[in-house]
Amino acid sequence: MTPDEAVAKLREVPCPCCLSLGGLAIMVCGPGRGECDWVGQCSSCGFKFDLELAAAALERLTHEAHVAESVDPCPGCGAHDADIHFACDTRKHTCFFVATCRVCAKTFQIVVRTNNE
Repeated sequence: MTPDEAVAKLREVPCPCCLSLGGLAIMVCGPGRGECDWVGQCSSCGFKFDLELAAAALERLTHEAHVAESVDPCPGCGAHDADIHFACDTRKHTCFFVATCRVCAKTFQIVVRTNNE
């Protein structure tokens, strides 16, 4: 990934911590690491995350056509009205969708179901 590509990814990939777009693209290199990695640092909250991991997961997950259909009722109030966001857990190297209920503001993880489930 080039520096320009890394900066462009920061405009597309939200911060896993606060879901804001934009920030710094930082190249991290070191002995024993092999190739250098790109880390994003959020301009809003300062959280650092693996930019390539987050971008790859976002691309994979945004192709899921059933995300909106997979939103279960809010566990807080039972409403079926939620905003969908994307988040990553950089410690566990996983990315996922979360929903924020428009009625009670509770945030919960969305389990994306495939046609086989």
